[in-house]
Amino acid sequence: MSKGSERIGFIGLGNMGYNISKRLIEKLNLVVYDIVEEKRRKFEGIAEVASSPLDVANKCSVILTSLPGPKEVEEVAREIVNGKEMETLIDLSTTGIKASKKIYEIVSKKGKEMLDSPVSGGVYGAKEGKLTLMVAGKRGLFDKYLNILKLIGNKVFYVGDKVGQGQALKLVNNLLSLTALASTSEAILLGLKEGLDMKVMINVINESSGRNSATQDKFPKSIIPGTYDYGFKLKLALKDLKLYLEACEEDKTPTFIASAIYQIWKYANDMGGEEEDFTAIFKYIKGLSRE
Repeated sequence: MSKGSERIGFIGLGNMGYNISKRLIEKLNLVVYDIVEEKRRKFEGIAEVASSPLDVANKCSVILTSLPGPKEVEEVAREIVNGKEMETLIDLSTTGIKASKKIYEIVSKKGKEMLDSPVSGGVYGAKEGKLTLMVAGKRGLFDKYLNILKLIGNKVFYVGDKVGQGQALKLVNNLLSLTALASTSEAILLGLKEGLDMKVMINVINESSGRNSATQDKFPKSIIPGTYDYGFKLKLALKDLKLYLEACEEDKTPTFIASAIYQIWKYANDMGGEEEDFTAIFKYIKGLSRE
């Protein structure tokens, strides 16, 4: 896919957005924006840097957003719908089901379109173009922008025709991922108490029935080396769990396990882990061990 004359907007240049947009710059004429000036400066000379979300919407017919949560996406949506060129919002953020539907309402009232497209795969996946995309919205819209979506991730799934369904699947995925990380952290501590080597345990588990995303990725890359730098903040993990619980309350589904998982992540957050990488959950669970 070669660069055409069309300009594509990208708003949100945090850990995920930065790496996604850096890949898109290779193939697309990107107009980027972030509320933080330091993040905008990183793109000077390699992409067109806008002065505001509205500035992006005055220049681009399609805008991708990668933002921390529902509040930020809603604020940006309310601004960009007034842009002269903006036609379609593709939201890559994790906002939750209810918020995504509200954002779609804001967009559609102005005659604009939206794809709900949360991603999974972390910073590594963003850097390598190996994210999984869970896309919901009108099928025709999905087909229209599939080439752009394929530049972001190597696994692009059309999951449903209703905005919010992508969010539903992302929340389900994140509950399972965060449960695996917390429960693996707790389980590994028993082995350490009995004198087992963490690396040996992880290698054996990955060849056994207990393997999961934490044993396969988070422990080898960030916990065993002690770097705790996987690329996703602990406070965002807590935010995603809260969105999951809110969705369950709305849909009246059980939360016995999810509620317990939420409590350990909230404990780590409240104990000072808010700005730390989410793999630091291991340190906080370890801190609860008794001699």
